Amino acid sequence: AESGVSVIIASSDLGELIGMADRILVMRDGAIRFEAAAQGLTEERLLTLCYGADPHDAAKTSGAEARAN
Repeated sequence: AESGVSVIIASSDLGELIGMADRILVMRDGAIRFEAAAQGLTEERLLTLCYGADPHDAAKTSGAEARAN
């Protein structure tokens, strides 16, 4: 990553994802359902998004900038 290439991490460890990633994308049913900056995103909020909560609510409650597809 330091050399400028992209790195994709797939993990069920939400703390690891938040700690290592700049951006987090949540996929459900074969499509990206949520994208946000990792900074300011909590494990609890990310878990809620993984199970289908409204991503616009996530931006309001976590301070993370979210984009839903």
